[in-house]
Amino acid sequence: MTELNPYSAGPSQDDPTTPAIEAAKPQPAPSTQPETHLETTTAPPPKGVSGGTVVWGLVLLAIAAIGGASQLLNVNPDPVLSGAGILLGAGVLLVLFAAFGGRKQRRRKTTRA
Repeated sequence: MTELNPYSAGPSQDDPTTPAIEAAKPQPAPSTQPETHLETTTAPPPKGVSGGTVVWGLVLLAIAAIGGASQLLNVNPDPVLSGAGILLGAGVLLVLFAAFGGRKQRRRKTTRA
């Protein structure tokens, strides 16, 4: 029997157990599905600004405006009422953008005879 070197990376090629180790390694299963070659296409870039982006930008502006106005005018608005009003307005705008923002305006061509 061959002696194993404790500093070697593994069994040597002279080791009779090497073919058994190679045979015991798991082999990938053959694929039963036919190979398909899919062509990838890129979608055109979106045109314009998203309605959600506009609404959330308005929310941030409203929060900044309320904070700035309260400092300049030395008033203390109710934060819960202000937050509820901002979120209500944002929700209404989001619903309106979702309902009407995706529609494209169609122009009818009129023909004159």
